[in-house]
Amino acid sequence: MPGLNFTYEYFCDFVPVLSRDSSSPTNTSNLNPLIHRVLTHYTGSTIYGVGGHSVFISISEDLALKVSYRAGGEHIRHEQSIFKLLQAEPCPYIAHSYFSAPDIIFMELVKNGTLYDRMGQKDKPRLIIKWMQQLCEAAVALENIGYAHGDINPRNILFDDQENVRLVDFDHALKVGEKVEVGEEPLCVATGPTMESQDLVRSSLLWDLCCGT
Repeated sequence: MPGLNFTYEYFCDFVPVLSRDSSSPTNTSNLNPLIHRVLTHYTGSTIYGVGGHSVFISISEDLALKVSYRAGGEHIRHEQSIFKLLQAEPCPYIAHSYFSAPDIIFMELVKNGTLYDRMGQKDKPRLIIKWMQQLCEAAVALENIGYAHGDINPRNILFDDQENVRLVDFDHALKVGEKVEVGEEPLCVATGPTMESQDLVRSSLLWDLCCGT
């Protein structure tokens, strides 16, 4: 997966659109200056991916930084807390976090595409049973620390070079029983949060794996 390779200028123009549905919308007047400092400090670094609350910057072949759009962003602080809890419940199918600092997470860079990408690639094999087993193991690791992912969807499931799953993006992780903040059908339904929610997500993803275009 080549990544977005946005220029900083294009990213600045685009970030209001990316964050418009966020609880903390971002524009050039309140954009975290750390993003520009990272891009200028690390030679060859590029904006690899973007989300609703943070930007993913590649700084080497296998290392990236996740940086909050806003200084002091609550979502990245929450994700850092999840990674800290996961130290007691290591799982090879959850993206690896190496180090955290204010507004930033040092993470592995996984470049073999997402499940969303694979759904449109008919020339690549779909290792459905393997991937579903690995995804379930990742979900169990989260449940063992008392959390659910909260936003499992094809864009948040990456693949490494050995075709193993890496589950990413824990900024909307929630304690089991809490109200889900994000999501859309068929990956969630408006019936209230239950322990069955993760099973619904897994079933929906299995359908995508088997029948996705």
